[in-house]
Amino acid sequence: MNSKSQWESLLTDRAQKIVDLASAEAQRMKHAVVRGEHLLWGMIKDGGGVAVNVLKNLNVDLPQLEKAVKEKLDADKVDVDELEQQLDATEECLKTACEEAKALEHDKVGTEDILLGILKDTQGFASEVLSDFGVKFDAAKQEVQKVIEKAKEAVSNGARGSEEVGQMDLSERGRSAEGKPISFDRRLFMQFTAYQFIDASVLADRFRENKIQAVIYQDLNDYSGIGVLSFCEDPNYLVDQVQPVIASMLNEGGEQKEEFTMLGRTYSIGYENDLEEVLLNRPAIRACDQTTPWAVFYPVRRSGMFERESKEEQRKMLMEHGGIGHAFGKAGFATDIRLAAHGLNTDDNDFIIGLLGKELFPLSALVQKMRRTRQTSEFIDSMGPFFVGKAIYQPEYQSFENVG
Repeated sequence: MNSKSQWESLLTDRAQKIVDLASAEAQRMKHAVVRGEHLLWGMIKDGGGVAVNVLKNLNVDLPQLEKAVKEKLDADKVDVDELEQQLDATEECLKTACEEAKALEHDKVGTEDILLGILKDTQGFASEVLSDFGVKFDAAKQEVQKVIEKAKEAVSNGARGSEEVGQMDLSERGRSAEGKPISFDRRLFMQFTAYQFIDASVLADRFRENKIQAVIYQDLNDYSGIGVLSFCEDPNYLVDQVQPVIASMLNEGGEQKEEFTMLGRTYSIGYENDLEEVLLNRPAIRACDQTTPWAVFYPVRRSGMFERESKEEQRKMLMEHGGIGHAFGKAGFATDIRLAAHGLNTDDNDFIIGLLGKELFPLSALVQKMRRTRQTSEFIDSMGPFFVGKAIYQPEYQSFENVG
């Protein structure tokens, strides 16, 4: 099948891209025609569009689906006698896609229509493998309609605010106790830095004088070293207020240990019912809590392969991870500060983790247990370096309404 055929004028750009990918793969493998499994492989390879979102929403494990389709393609040999039948099947798939597009009142055939066309061909391999992954025609069509309806709502909302500047909403999301969506467009920035040859008592005095919200830790692994955790809602405060105090100490002979510099922001997962507490108050209160002086801070970079896992598998891994942290917290062994670090660090880390406790051993035990989880053992590209220290100066917590 020629991807630049009579179908081209009927396809969306993304659908045409999928047909092109499918055609190129068929040619590479010396298959005589493009079939449903080539089109399905093209969808997965492209990785976007309505069809892929539908498959994700139906909890399809895309890497496993790709593997199953690829195994079929690798093993497949086209007999000349089968050529006409297979060609007819391909044409039928796209004809069905056109019919589905018309039924759904689409101007052009999209990736979702091709997916429905594949599923309607119950005799084809692509339909069979999708069925093995729990995807049926009726369920897929229903999900297609849901995804498109949501997209229409988003466009409609955007259109109503098109005359306003900054209509994109970057607020953190949560849910009220009644289960209703809530949002909060404030967050805390927290920066950890480490130094050598700085007099901690002098630095603490200067923090007090300038009312700086920052904790000072003695570095357990370097007798001449300290760590500083500074935090505020407005990152300008870190530049305008905190850094000048630090700079004055460096000018007097101190040295920065740049490998320990970490910057992150608080974030919500989406289920929290008190976003102000989670995003602003709790992290700062934990940092200032004098009953938990021991601390371990480290950056984490997660593998991109994690995002290719199904939503259900991601949820299971995060629940396993979160369950361990919750158990340590409930037992009084540890609390944590978790920060998103996307685009905020020289080493391109995803997260900054701070573990806080009354004693040091439970923090080490927590890291050990976390390393046994599937998320850490399979999907973490890097962790560390680790800063281990004990707080020697902690300010009294003050509301961020009056800071910065």
